[in-house]
Amino acid sequence: MSFIQIISWPFAKLLWLFNFTGSYAVALLLFAIVVKIVLLPMSIKQQKTQIKGAKLRPKMAAIEKKYAGRTDQKTLQKKQQEMMALQQEEGYSPLSGCLPLLIQLPIIIILYNIIQNPLTNILGFNDAFISTNIHPFIPVEAHETQLKTLAAIFEPANAAGVAQIAPDILEKLQSINLNFFGLNMGVVPTVSWSWYLLIPIFTALSSYASMKISRKLMGQNPAMQAQSPETRTSGIIMDLMMPLMSLWFAFKLPALLGLYWIYQSILGVVQQFILSKAMPLPTYTEDEIRAILKAEKEKANANRAAMRQGNYSSKSLHHIDDDDDDDIIVPTIRSKFDDDDTPASPTPSAKPASQKPSGSASHKKQIKKKK
Repeated sequence: MSFIQIISWPFAKLLWLFNFTGSYAVALLLFAIVVKIVLLPMSIKQQKTQIKGAKLRPKMAAIEKKYAGRTDQKTLQKKQQEMMALQQEEGYSPLSGCLPLLIQLPIIIILYNIIQNPLTNILGFNDAFISTNIHPFIPVEAHETQLKTLAAIFEPANAAGVAQIAPDILEKLQSINLNFFGLNMGVVPTVSWSWYLLIPIFTALSSYASMKISRKLMGQNPAMQAQSPETRTSGIIMDLMMPLMSLWFAFKLPALLGLYWIYQSILGVVQQFILSKAMPLPTYTEDEIRAILKAEKEKANANRAAMRQGNYSSKSLHHIDDDDDDDIIVPTIRSKFDDDDTPASPTPSAKPASQKPSGSASHKKQIKKKK
């Protein structure tokens, strides 16, 4: 038994168990709920990562504002180093939030394969059995997938051919009910108007709405996200890309898979709502943001003073570390909360100018001899 078969087996048996409902659409809803529960530990891990990231937002916003408008290579490198140092100090890794998604991806692909093959996973028919006992009695275009094969069984236009299938086999086939509010969910939706067209539309809308709602439940404060125009543009593209992908797939696959996608989107919002209540992301008041950024400024000034005492200097083309730009570290987000409590930069004490003798000793001797 291959690794994929080992993973597929329990989920296939689970789908077979839920077929007792008499509706494949209802069985898929129960199936989707159980899948969310099984993958819950990964979602909890992702929520913890988001909490760590939320705690760093004020400090990262300060770094973004500090280097805003500077695009030379040395400045960007210094900015990246400060970001990485901050993340390491707090034990936060952005990639750790992607790991649960990467683990879930192959599992989701396996689940879709299980859903598309009900004759094998629910009835236990192998490919040879299907080719010999079912395919000869239905149209050739219905041989592509098992869902299409099953959908053809319920099409009135194929009634004459279906009647020739062995009664015991036909009874098993008809035990998998693809009917959902009068629609045969094994049919692939088309662009032409029909009730099936609602499946791709709701698939795309639910995908878009779930992303927006989940993002809102994450409690992100736009004021603390100093995003560049490029970052905002890429975010907009991502917001549109996923719904458009789901729309495209919903027109290529049987309607049942689009329905399952809708289930997943709705359940994902419900799960995120529960996690946001059980493990809320930190939010900050204006005073707390001001205190955090003030502490960051004082820390940076102390580091800068220590570097000066050690006669160490590392300047970019924009002279970020020069003495005359101590206030650059104070970001805009801070100044709107407090303009008066910025400690004055200490003015270095002036060194007395050394006085040189007006003449050398030999010159004085020559004058003395002339006299």
